[in-house]
Amino acid sequence: REDLRARGHRFVTRSDTEVLVHAYEAFGEGFVRLLDGMFAFALWDAAEGRLILARDRVGKKPLFYAVADGAVIFSSELQSLILHPRVPRGVDPAAIDQYLSFGYIPAPGTVYRGVKKLEPAHYLVLKISDFGFRISDLRIERYWALRYAPKLRLAEAEALEQLEKLLREAVRKRLVSDVPLGAFLSGGIDSSAVVAFMTELAEGPVRTFTIGFEDQDFSELPYGRAVAARLGTDHNEWVVKPDAVAVLPTLVRHYGEPYGDSSAVPTYYVAQQARRAVTVALNGDGGDECFAGYERYLGHLVAERYRRLPAWARRAAERAVRLLPGRHEFGRWSQVTRYLPVASLPWRERYVRWTSAFTASAKAALYTDGFKARLGSTDAAAWLAPHFAAAEGLDLLDANLYLDTQSYLPYDLLVKMDIATMAN
Repeated sequence: REDLRARGHRFVTRSDTEVLVHAYEAFGEGFVRLLDGMFAFALWDAAEGRLILARDRVGKKPLFYAVADGAVIFSSELQSLILHPRVPRGVDPAAIDQYLSFGYIPAPGTVYRGVKKLEPAHYLVLKISDFGFRISDLRIERYWALRYAPKLRLAEAEALEQLEKLLREAVRKRLVSDVPLGAFLSGGIDSSAVVAFMTELAEGPVRTFTIGFEDQDFSELPYGRAVAARLGTDHNEWVVKPDAVAVLPTLVRHYGEPYGDSSAVPTYYVAQQARRAVTVALNGDGGDECFAGYERYLGHLVAERYRRLPAWARRAAERAVRLLPGRHEFGRWSQVTRYLPVASLPWRERYVRWTSAFTASAKAALYTDGFKARLGSTDAAAWLAPHFAAAEGLDLLDANLYLDTQSYLPYDLLVKMDIATMAN
């Protein structure tokens, strides 16, 4: 805003939306590269007959569109979009196949054949004349990509200092709010780090929220309570007995298309409880993709060493594990039994297997002959091919981090948090 004022722009509101309009006037469609935050917006340039749809870098906010019957229709929610009479509602079999593989439907697809998601870090431009438009007039541009190279050569102390500085600034920017603000606190490293900086920067005690369950194996209460006590937050916790069957119709209505992450249920409940006290909440999503928090990252590194063993040695190891007691699905050796055959696969195949709910053979057993005919020879993982190509040349850890920031983070985790919070 201040930069635009210095360029002679006059503002009549304090709205962030007005900043978008002036930035477009000053810098054209490329102004999207200057934005820092989460957003999905539509901008209409009446003088030029130009529509711009844009979505934030990592995909925190959703944006759906359809081009049908001479019109472009767009919305922040799939449910409202499909109510438009011009939007076709035929189900896409390939999307169902992707859903059963990954538990979500990746962009640009949706469950409806005629509806698209705008991908994160992309904007769409459509030029419309007095005579309408052609599909060739529609253009989609990527405006940002996360870079993993070249590496900075830093001493550990300097790296820690820079990390602390960046995290503090990231949190500080998100404390700008004109409504009550708090944080979801699981007691894990990611949310605890966010809350620690909030307590340092905020005026007054930070409101934190932790949800617990009667089953102690899944309850986060002890960890959230410990961090809250250490940081002196205004802590709120609830023990809920989630009724998945009762809440499913609500979740289905809000998601608008198939979604298979069971943590959608507790996430919805914690957002529902937090809404009683605050309107905005910070959380720690994305930390695992920044700092390699998932066990499968170590699994990939170990697998590369395992693959160097002679084939006969790997076969012998897999046979030996199958003879161990407790090798059944939930036995103590079950993870090793499932791990070893996949560990022998090349990295790309291994990544797909470890991020998939159903294998190709398991899906084939579920499908009717009619559905198989409609599906054809579609590969559910084909959408990952350009991301695998972009990861070429990165070391194995960075390649896995990159793939997750392009897939699991935007299409599972961020969707779940956006739906849970906006629904409440």
